[in-house]
Amino acid sequence: MHFNPELIRSYSPDDETYKRAENIANLHKWSVAASSDNLVWGEISGSASDAYSIMICIEPLLFSCNCPVKAQTCKHSLALLILFARNELSNQTLPDKVQRWANNNNISSVESKLPNEDASKSFNKDKRSFERLELMRSGIEDLERWLYDVMAQGLANVAFSNQLFWENAAARFKDSKLSRISYGIREIADELSSITINYNIIAQKIGEIALLVQVFKNIEKLEFEQQEELLNQIGRLLRKNDVIESGKKLNDIWLVCGKSEHYNLDGLLERKVWLQGKKSGTSALLLDYLFQGDFDIKFNVSDTFESDLYFYPSIFYQRALLNSNEIKLIASAHEFKVFNNFEAYLSSFAKKVKVNPWFSMDQAFVENLRPTIIQDKVLLHDEKLSYLPIIKLSDKRLYKLLSISGGQPITLSIAYSTAGIEVLAYVQDNSIYAL
Repeated sequence: MHFNPELIRSYSPDDETYKRAENIANLHKWSVAASSDNLVWGEISGSASDAYSIMICIEPLLFSCNCPVKAQTCKHSLALLILFARNELSNQTLPDKVQRWANNNNISSVESKLPNEDASKSFNKDKRSFERLELMRSGIEDLERWLYDVMAQGLANVAFSNQLFWENAAARFKDSKLSRISYGIREIADELSSITINYNIIAQKIGEIALLVQVFKNIEKLEFEQQEELLNQIGRLLRKNDVIESGKKLNDIWLVCGKSEHYNLDGLLERKVWLQGKKSGTSALLLDYLFQGDFDIKFNVSDTFESDLYFYPSIFYQRALLNSNEIKLIASAHEFKVFNNFEAYLSSFAKKVKVNPWFSMDQAFVENLRPTIIQDKVLLHDEKLSYLPIIKLSDKRLYKLLSISGGQPITLSIAYSTAGIEVLAYVQDNSIYAL
């Protein structure tokens, strides 16, 4: 995995911690600083009599430090990662304690790499992937011409377009393996069919599609993880085995922080399950679709279970899957990070967007929130009176939220996107409850 300062900074709980990490990212301050394939370790003196011991797994990213700071990414872990990114660490034989830590966390000491990581050749792994890319290239060229014709008419004239025009375009680009872009065009058509058309949403979606087109035209210039993320955004479909074989696996004790289910434009039941790892602090999203029947695995908010998660290739690992149709629930105390207000959370979200411009949705716990209704719009406001709109909230769940709050500040588990906030759960007495 390629690390740059922006990516490492995004792992820091705050700017001050990262600044302290930079101050000690100096080999002269470390008594031990070494690496071996997939593992990095070091020792540095601290306020205690004994030196702090730091261990890092690169793939999947996992930190361990015995300093008093509870955060997974303390300044010592970040500093050692900075030294690793600068190629300043010596290559040494793996110490016994590091090997034991790796074994306890089911970590391979050898870095798992996809075949042929060179960015310009990463798509030629087999004939099928190459042919698929060529079909996508052809579709992107067609899409660019179509976008030019649409915008040449002017955004105001878009509303008078025949519904069949958009449906045909969506089908056309789906045939070119641009399924996510096809779905985005259908979302535009859906907005145009509403009673009050929001042209800001339409302009935003057209702009997002146009940006994808321009970036794809320079795909060979991107690094491997950036290429993978771009293909995800365009609509590449990955089979379960492809994700598992990619080697992005993490074993942890996972807390279900929130769950939502909605029917999408395809008539499929779309389920999002947000997880947080106890040992790694990693956030993960399980995204599943169902035509009929029931999901194989049932999840309830506040469930805790231990399992391997397999992450989809991306700049920022988020979407994951389970390689099992069963989970074994366990009893485990679980601490989770809580943001004081929207400003603190959005600052954290912005760091992720800086690393991955396509990062569009996230889960978090935010305290001191109050639901309110202003001019028939349901909003959440924090202690600083910053307001954000609530989306996908039925009347029944709205009444429940207002009843739970009673006009007092509460801590909520939210899913944030540019469209607004989806309330997933609420926290009382350090326990999480579904809304």
